[in-house]
This record gives sequence, structure tokens and C-alpha cells, in this order.
Amino acid sequence: MNEWIGKGKEYLAQKDYHKSIDAFSKAIEEGENTPEVHLSRGIAYFMISDYEKAKADFNQAIQLNPDYSRAYYSRGLIFYSLKEYWKAVSDFDKAVKLNPKYGAAYLAKAKVYMALGKEEKVDENLKMVIRLGEARFQSSCNVYDSRTIEEKVQELKQSLKKD
Repeated sequence: MNEWIGKGKEYLAQKDYHKSIDAFSKAIEEGENTPEVHLSRGIAYFMISDYEKAKADFNQAIQLNPDYSRAYYSRGLIFYSLKEYWKAVSDFDKAVKLNPKYGAAYLAKAKVYMALGKEEKVDENLKMVIRLGEARFQSSCNVYDSRTIEEKVQELKQSLKKD
């Protein structure tokens, strides 16, 4: 792995986004033109609200790997932030089509549908988040939550409204 990629990841983890961007840019200049590097630099740009540069990096990641679900999810977050809700839904849909167990993408779709006032779609996506989380949790702990999915959906909706 290129030393700049390691530094970029380290800076990203430390929330030093400008240094992260610089490191990932140097990695790209040295030939590390990979979807992962573009995604990582795009995330750093996103975190400093430079949405156009973030979107350009996510687009490049998708161009390099059209099956990269994280890049579609990340670009969807940009569209959500810009209130381009239907573009966000499209990207989140693509992310879950590529990775049906992508709980964060279902949660993001629920947030978009909440912003659009599409209550049925909010519930549908939150149910997927719950099912995916339960499957993971139950398989690792074999513990069951006695609340119904509808009760969990209502609880999740309340937490989303606070965001």
C-alpha cells in the first residue's frame, strides 16, 4: 500500500480532513488511481462540505468500479445534503441493489422519504434496517428483542426526527 494512502486514512480517522485530502491527492498523483482512494478523499471533502469535489471523487470511484455500493451510498449522501432527494433515492437504491444487506443505505433512504413526507416508504426502509440489524445481532448473540417491528419503527422514526 502506498504510504500516502495510509497517511490519508490516518488523517481521516483523526478528522484532519485537509491533511487527509492532501495525502490521498498525493497517492493519486503517484498512480494510486483506485476507487477506494477516490472514495476516501471524497469522504474527506464531504466532511468539510465541499460537495462538488466530493461528488467528483464519488463519480470517479463509480467510473472505476460501477459495482462499488459505498460510492453510490456516499454520493447519495451528497444529494441528500443538497436536498436533491430523488437523486439521493436513486443512489441509495443502487447501493442496496449491489449490496442488499447495506443497512446504512436503507436508513438513509428512510431519512429521504421522511423529508419527502412519504410515510409508507419510511416504514418500509426502517423495517429493512431493523431486520438486517436483528439478523446480525441474533446470529451473534442469540438474544431476541420482544418488541414488534412496528414498535421499533416508531422508535427509529422518533430518533430520525431529532436529527
